[in-house]
Amino acid sequence: MNRMTLDDVSQFHTALLNVAGAGIPVELEFPSNGTAVKVQAIDLRTSLDQIFAGLSDEVHSGRTLDLVVSEDKRLPASYRSALETWFACDQAPVALEMLTSTATSQQQARKQMEMALVQPLILLILGWLALIYVSSSTIPKIESIYLQLNKEPGWGLLMMTWIHSTIGFWSVLGVILIAAWTVYRRNRTSPIPPMLKGKRDHCNDYLQGAMACDQIAELLRYNKSFPESIRIVDSSHSVLDATNTGSKSNSLLQWAFSLQASEAGLSAEQALQSKSRQMRMVSNTLRYLNRIRMQRWRSWLPAIAMGIVGGVVVLIVGLSVFIPFVQLLRDLSIPGAN
Repeated sequence: MNRMTLDDVSQFHTALLNVAGAGIPVELEFPSNGTAVKVQAIDLRTSLDQIFAGLSDEVHSGRTLDLVVSEDKRLPASYRSALETWFACDQAPVALEMLTSTATSQQQARKQMEMALVQPLILLILGWLALIYVSSSTIPKIESIYLQLNKEPGWGLLMMTWIHSTIGFWSVLGVILIAAWTVYRRNRTSPIPPMLKGKRDHCNDYLQGAMACDQIAELLRYNKSFPESIRIVDSSHSVLDATNTGSKSNSLLQWAFSLQASEAGLSAEQALQSKSRQMRMVSNTLRYLNRIRMQRWRSWLPAIAMGIVGGVVVLIVGLSVFIPFVQLLRDLSIPGAN
């Protein structure tokens, strides 16, 4: 049986750095005081160098690398699982996907959602331009009528006059807020807005479950035993936690684990391949559920935003014209107004 060497670790690190260099987000979670500290791609090289140095020290002290990787809890669980899969499956791409799939999915979801929310922003800008036009063209005419009548204007006209006098300030403030929001979104480490974190975690549950199935299927394909495959995967996927009974992906995984390949007429290798296909089937199901869940939010959120922003814009622009005109008509109807 081949044993893992530091050269294998070095090749794995090189592959991760190449992935990060191509713009694909790589995410590690180092255990620290009971919490997970995420390392983004920008700090990846430093983190991998520290890991390699630590593994080198352990090997030089006489421990085998396989034992260190499988048991050292100071290493990120996802890293240990990915490295073991990388070595066991002859550098299979699924090992790299384990450290990139969740962050990549979140990044794509963020970009798609932000593109969808551009429409309400455009509607808001158009409404603001309409308000500027009304305050610059219609309101001065109503003011001149009040001057001719020598009457005090109503509160609606006074408000629109105030908006007209401060329109430059509010316009500059709006541009600053949009620019600040853009910078803030680019510098955020969380790809999904806080209001969607619960949904994001639910979708991650599906995606992580799918990745666990893919990883197990790949290990089985390389003739790793099913219990050994579960051990490697279980170190990094919380979705395999039997106590997580409320998780749909956990239910599907438990069902997949309970399936027994018919061994009638099958060799041990053929039985493993049959189990591998079962895990691929569950993976496809979980990926489908993940797409459905994300598609709902990509559709619902922009629609809700368009409805709210559109309604508010129409209401404000309409009232900005309607109220001063109604007050003017009321004042003209008073006897002696002329």
